Amino acid sequence: MGGRATGFQQGELDYLCGVYAVINSSRAAAGHYRHLSSTDCRELFAALLLELEQTNNLATATAYGMGGRQISRLLKAADRWLLDWYGIHLSFKKPFHTRRTVETAAFLGTCRHHLEGLGSSTILRLSGRSEHWTVLSGMTDRRLLLIDSNRRKYLPIGNVTIGPGREQPGTIIVPSGFYLITASTDPSADQ
Repeated sequence: MGGRATGFQQGELDYLCGVYAVINSSRAAAGHYRHLSSTDCRELFAALLLELEQTNNLATATAYGMGGRQISRLLKAADRWLLDWYGIHLSFKKPFHTRRTVETAAFLGTCRHHLEGLGSSTILRLSGRSEHWTVLSGMTDRRLLLIDSNRRKYLPIGNVTIGPGREQPGTIIVPSGFYLITASTDPSADQ
């Protein structure tokens, strides 16, 4: 009757990559003003899960993942948490929110320009063989450098498509799932 059963590893059955992307992007952006410790990040994790629970999205997000509305809601919750605890304001923009496709050069230029600023990070929605949220932390001429909950370190730029379509080879970055995150100690600053 069959061989020995193997167990699942943490993260193999859940789709909380969006929560981790919000935490990792918040930590990266806020890091210019304050290092968020592991304890801080666990507290932020709890606050984000509570936000999902209060909006009746926790079970769905955990089992099936989340879309842009949930990511935006979690970024707002992270902003409230950072402001309450450390006086750091987190804001975000979605420059390609209504676009289905974006020229690669325009996308890369937007990333590069944003990441040159202090207190900045980005969130990317990846598509293709699977759906995934991750954080872009930097760039080289050939790679997009990641802070990723799946331990992926980079995406080769040559294997990336900006736009829709699961039938395309490589990794697809969904333009409407591209967030520019900025941290500031001035909550009234227009970012």
